[in-house]
Amino acid sequence: PYYLEQAAVFDHAIPRNSAAFPDFESYVDAAILYSAMNLFWLRDGGVGSDWLFAPRPEAWGWRNFGDTIAEDETGGDSYPVFTNQQYDHPWVAVLQMIRALDSGGNRPALWWQLAESGARHQADIDTVHSLCTGQSPQQMVACMDASQGPPYITGWAMGGRLTNQYHADPSPDLHRHALIDYWSGGIRGLLYAYYFTGDGTLRDAWLELAENARWRVDNSPCTPDCGPGYAINNPGEGDARAPAYALQILSDAYAATGDASYLAAARDVVADSHPDNTWFGQPGFNPDPQLSPSGRQTAPWGLAMLMLSLGRYLDMTGEWTGAPDTAAQDSLLRYAELLTDWWRLGEAEPSCYYLGENGGCAPTAQNYFLADALAWALRYDDGRADVARWQAVARDAWQKGEAEPWGPDYSKATFMTAKTHFMHANNGVAWMAYALSHGLAP
Repeated sequence: PYYLEQAAVFDHAIPRNSAAFPDFESYVDAAILYSAMNLFWLRDGGVGSDWLFAPRPEAWGWRNFGDTIAEDETGGDSYPVFTNQQYDHPWVAVLQMIRALDSGGNRPALWWQLAESGARHQADIDTVHSLCTGQSPQQMVACMDASQGPPYITGWAMGGRLTNQYHADPSPDLHRHALIDYWSGGIRGLLYAYYFTGDGTLRDAWLELAENARWRVDNSPCTPDCGPGYAINNPGEGDARAPAYALQILSDAYAATGDASYLAAARDVVADSHPDNTWFGQPGFNPDPQLSPSGRQTAPWGLAMLMLSLGRYLDMTGEWTGAPDTAAQDSLLRYAELLTDWWRLGEAEPSCYYLGENGGCAPTAQNYFLADALAWALRYDDGRADVARWQAVARDAWQKGEAEPWGPDYSKATFMTAKTHFMHANNGVAWMAYALSHGLAP
């Protein structure tokens, strides 16, 4: 109760509640309690086992091991895929450990073993310091050229490849191409594992990734075109996950350190990512599920991720600065308006996996993040919300994405995949709290 209610540091989560949410909790349990699942590192790879390498990259993350090349999305002349921190398995394990503390049994211990082992592995192996960073664009291209051969082929590093230079180095190329994206979704787990252990290795890895994100926001846009790696925070021009993860990183960094530069960078992300700056946020834009997306594209699930980060940022600024950021509040509510207007209640595939600039929509049944995102929007409503519709869309998103993540015909309470399981366990907690307090629980 202290962590969830008094400290309120876990996204408005509630304790494990299998009575009110049996389907959700049974899927969460399946990640640690079912022998058929592939979290085998509980036996072989946990802390204290002296076993440091995973035989495949499914553990702790999807393509998440610096020492293992994943087959997925790798082929032909592509760079090897070797690390991907975006699903943040250590954070999910910490979150579910806290939710399970009063539930009895060995759930908290199993979740903590995953959290600690995953965070230590991530800090030790998944944060890769590349030989190719900090060079000019032309040098970077040559260094990353697959024809050059080892040791320079460093592959797809989402959030994990950093420069060998000091962050204080004044070079304008300091973080150039240090990783394919400037954000990392896997850093919150490092921070919270440090809080629980005091392990300075975890702290240093987290701080390096946080400083990398701040540096890139401060030094963007980069002109002329500097290639991948700089901060593109307009979700109409790039991947909405970029501002979503960047804002989460910078919010946590300001709350953890009190360093005003992190708050200033976070405010830049809020300003750059407002829907009024995008093509899909203009009056008259409506998705058409009969059209295939073309032109510039964005993902509604990515926009919902940005809403989550805006909600967390508003919580943080309210606590640490004395008042929520009204620009972030407006952005959160505008995205809520857009996504609930686009949601087609009553249809089997009510959402879009991608939206195109032509209005095209690739229909999908799920938006894992939207129920939580709308719970935050409803908390920060300034009177503009269509409350009944927002609640109805949130319930529909919850049912399709959380209570039945593989559809009504899929056997319940069974293991799916590590990526899907942890994505499932990372979402829904804010909506569950809102639903219980407003009489909307199933």
